[in-house]
Amino acid sequence: LKRIQRPLPELPLRRGASRSPGAMVDVQVLFNHLCADSSRKEWCHEFSIQKGTTIRRLKEVMLLPKGTKEEAAKFELRRGARRVPDYEKVWKGCQFNFEYLGAEEGAQRSKVDDAREAGTAEEALALGGRWRISNEKTGGDQAYVNRFRHEPDGSTFSGEVEGWTPITEGRLDGKIISWKNGEFTCKGRVEDKGRTIVELRVTVTRTGSDVGIFEGIRLFDHACWSRHPHHDLRGRGDIEQMDAKDLDVVKRRVEQMGYAGFSVWQGRAFIKGGGKPLTQEDLDYGGDEHAVVFYLFTPPDAYDEDFLPEPPPREPSSAEAQAPAAP
Repeated sequence: LKRIQRPLPELPLRRGASRSPGAMVDVQVLFNHLCADSSRKEWCHEFSIQKGTTIRRLKEVMLLPKGTKEEAAKFELRRGARRVPDYEKVWKGCQFNFEYLGAEEGAQRSKVDDAREAGTAEEALALGGRWRISNEKTGGDQAYVNRFRHEPDGSTFSGEVEGWTPITEGRLDGKIISWKNGEFTCKGRVEDKGRTIVELRVTVTRTGSDVGIFEGIRLFDHACWSRHPHHDLRGRGDIEQMDAKDLDVVKRRVEQMGYAGFSVWQGRAFIKGGGKPLTQEDLDYGGDEHAVVFYLFTPPDAYDEDFLPEPPPREPSSAEAQAPAAP
């Protein structure tokens, strides 16, 4: 295993900023390939990069001093067997896998990344996880929890309605989503960067008759939230304010919109907009006398999140167990 230590060339700093050790992260790029002659080629390159460096920048620097932008487009960096877009920024130490694409396929994928970064193409969606599906009119009277298994940016998905039936024929065409469960067909539109499903029309598959209009809300685990007394987030303005009487309502708003979190002071919730992922180190301690609490939202990393496992095989009944094997 060949190991090379190489830092990225330093980029110009903003006025007044410093390049402290806390502003750097270490990443590894791995290559492992089984050749046609059954031999194996593998290497590992290590880089120390500034937090917020884009994948595009990392790829270009990997090819210095002679590499070009076109050469960098010929390969992609992956995590969890999934392409990490060129515009994605690196905020923490991690490992990437090197995958060669070639000139034509690489140029096509880079073009899609450029369009998504510019906002002229649909963003890549990652819908895997738990969703609450409820009727817009009856609310909790008709509510179900769906588990979707979906590879980010994939056009198909599977899953099940918890405690009921498998999800089949899951399709994602742009933002239009559809699937079948049991005797019903569901079709709606994904909004809020993959956090809500709106105008979800449910019909009886056999007759086409309407059941109702539902909505879907992505459910996040309680572990995504952390509470920090006497802390606040300075330098990032409030994007919204809400009554803090019901913190669960405020949290659902943050989750739906992809915000960073909120501080609670004198009965009001001051919500901070999205941006770079935050950690406790980004918060400001105001002293024990500072009667403010910050609630930090850390959604799962789409490239770290394991796909939900397929349901375990059903145990055969006693009659099935005793039946003779098929010839």
